[in-house]
Amino acid sequence: MAETKSKAEVAEEKTVDIFIPPDPSVDEDKETHMFVGVNGRTFMLERGLTHRVPECVADVVRYSLSAKAEADQYKKRVLEQMNAKK
Repeated sequence: MAETKSKAEVAEEKTVDIFIPPDPSVDEDKETHMFVGVNGRTFMLERGLTHRVPECVADVVRYSLSAKAEADQYKKRVLEQMNAKK
């Protein structure tokens, strides 16, 4: 069974500030927030703002943004290769 944290434990958790950049690849009206879930806790973070969040949430956000940037670079390379073959 999952272990739950008490309010005191959550209050003592280390927090950090993290900026959630807007995502230029999607329509701003549709994708205004980033959903993050960590160990049964969920966060809805508005894009374009800085948020104070638990360190574990910031880690997930950083990993997500890094993975998206890598995927975008890969997509760009593949499209360039496909266009070069034409």
